Amino acid sequence: MVQKRILQVNKLRSLFPKSVQVNVRRSKDGGFVAVLKTFPGCVTQADSFSELIEMVNDAVRTYFEVPKKYSPFMPTYLPP
Repeated sequence: MVQKRILQVNKLRSLFPKSVQVNVRRSKDGGFVAVLKTFPGCVTQADSFSELIEMVNDAVRTYFEVPKKYSPFMPTYLPP
């Protein structure tokens, strides 16, 4: 990776908090809904809990407008 891209990745990574607060509940259709308290107005949903974890991470990357090419270099949030 060239220096310019490394700087961009580091800049984006610095925006991410160490952890995120998420409220998870069952949806009416049996899936899951996550409200990301750390990012007001940020909500996502999924059919399974493992998919919900992926969707939460995608929502955070979308919140910070991370280009897809940099997504693999961003932090991943996992439930405790």
